[in-house]
Amino acid sequence: MQPSVRFAFAVPTALLVAVACSAPEADVAPPRDEAPDAPPTAADGGDASSAVSTGSVALDGASVATTTASDVAAFAAAYADALCSNIGPCCQAASFAYDAAACTSKVASNIAGVVLSFTAADGGGTLRQDRAARLVASIARQASTCSDLNQSSAEATDFVRDLITLFAPTGTAATGAACAMENDCADAPGAAPRCLYGRCVAHLPATDGSPCDAQSSTTVGDCTARLIGTPGTFWCDDTLGTCQALGPLGSACSKTAACAPGTRCTAGVCSSLAAMGEPCAARSDCAHGLACVRGAQGSRACASAKVGGAPCKDSDECASFSCSMGICAASSLSTRENCAGSN
Repeated sequence: MQPSVRFAFAVPTALLVAVACSAPEADVAPPRDEAPDAPPTAADGGDASSAVSTGSVALDGASVATTTASDVAAFAAAYADALCSNIGPCCQAASFAYDAAACTSKVASNIAGVVLSFTAADGGGTLRQDRAARLVASIARQASTCSDLNQSSAEATDFVRDLITLFAPTGTAATGAACAMENDCADAPGAAPRCLYGRCVAHLPATDGSPCDAQSSTTVGDCTARLIGTPGTFWCDDTLGTCQALGPLGSACSKTAACAPGTRCTAGVCSSLAAMGEPCAARSDCAHGLACVRGAQGSRACASAKVGGAPCKDSDECASFSCSMGICAASSLSTRENCAGSN
């Protein structure tokens, strides 16, 4: 079994998106077991456009030798600037008050506080500026287009990986050696080290049958490719303790995590996602572009997700997963709180 790991593993859908808001508004279904915590699906994510403003704060260099509070503050400022300088039209689409300066101040403070708390808990590490710059560019694109990442897109995969590996460990402990925190472990080309169960565990690109139980092995396959490898190929079978190929449509399954992307496990079979009007229990049951909406009698069915500015009763109805005071936000980034810079 691959346990939750500090930083992005231990928090919901894209930490840097979530902490921009004072509290999660979305009634989001639990993510696919051990799958990347990509931002909520609303529109297909493409490559970050160079035409999009990424703010006025520069991020230079490949990495910072020793991460300091000022390094984190610079990243937080660049992230907040890219977000808040682009979400004005999205805020206006939902008739939310917009204050760019207040948004920037609030988001930068939230981002810096959370990132510093995690780096302190993990013992530091070097800030990878190339990853920080890609995160900022992705946020700028999402904010400027009032869209969220499609969790099956390449940009979503890159976003989560850049987030998880934002800091490179600077320790010297080899694979299998004792560790107390992430930064005790030595970085290694072609592998992603993590401190698990008191020792350094190397995560390698998964193959069919790779061990995935970090309790019994110090070299494991990263089945869901959160850190390294090709996503959408394997899952970690807790019973066997090994990576297994994802099942195609029609194959036997014990859980949705065992099924290929775009399918779900129902009655022991990998099945198509629910179509318009079909019953559902959560948003993840419905096909792309649909929401799991509660009807007048309390039952839920898949229906078109509501756009920004549409009236709503709960967040699961909205394409953005954000229903604020009865109105859908245009995207998960352009919440009423972010737009106004309020808590």
